[in-house]
Amino acid sequence: MAKKLAVVAVSEMSRSAGLITWWRLGGDVDLDSLASAWRSAGLPASALPSQASPTVALRRALDRLFVKPSKDIALQRIAPKGGSIGGFAVFQISQEDSEDRLQDPVFSTQFKVWLEDGVVHAACGRASNVELRRTVWKAFQEEQQKVSAHDLSTWLVRRVEDVGAVRLREGGGVYFVPDTRVEDWRTVADVFEEVSASTIYEIPAMRSSRAVSAILDALVAEAQQEAAKMNGELDQAALGERAITSRQESCKALISKVRDYEKLLDTKIESLHTTLSVLQARLIEASMVAE
Repeated sequence: MAKKLAVVAVSEMSRSAGLITWWRLGGDVDLDSLASAWRSAGLPASALPSQASPTVALRRALDRLFVKPSKDIALQRIAPKGGSIGGFAVFQISQEDSEDRLQDPVFSTQFKVWLEDGVVHAACGRASNVELRRTVWKAFQEEQQKVSAHDLSTWLVRRVEDVGAVRLREGGGVYFVPDTRVEDWRTVADVFEEVSASTIYEIPAMRSSRAVSAILDALVAEAQQEAAKMNGELDQAALGERAITSRQESCKALISKVRDYEKLLDTKIESLHTTLSVLQARLIEASMVAE
């Protein structure tokens, strides 16, 4: 379960506003194991991470097999052709000294690997290479079956946002989860820790004046940033009907989130209501024009 880093002694009059959470990732996660534990906990399958695309899985497989073990190997994308969705040429990089002058690097193609009809193909020159194909195919399937640490980081941010969290640092990484959604987040954290080597931490956030101020500042910054982004999109281009509908839903969710936090912290943030009301009116106007 999520690690609690502190035991805090508080008076009987103190109330928890929620918790502060962050995580340390411990490598990749098997997608099937995560999906099984996720469903067993009653969590929605729609929130599971997606399988890596074939092209991404192939690149990661080649990186693991050839690029990372050697500083002299590089990849170059091969454009799709015919039934192929493309692939990569694997290069050997060499650099020679001539008359005490460092020459430009020389790139020599070692082999090519590509995907066609869902199958990995490999060739050295014009000749097919069965052993190479088998090696890459095995690594390719392994990469499709796991969620990388990079993808997990993005996925966890989305999951903590699902429970109404706000980021306490501008660059993310540390989040406040409101008291009404703490158990929902702990369920996610428990499942994730069960199937991974990662750790999700938490400490209680007491309802002190400084804590409330920090949470409100984070909420205002997040809402203003999202509103500015949507206003900028409306200023720069004529959005299609689907795009406008998506942004209307985002705006409604943002308004609902602000109201939830106002109720939680027993305060009003009039400036945000004004900003979001103006944005909502602009989206309604854009929707009418797009119809």
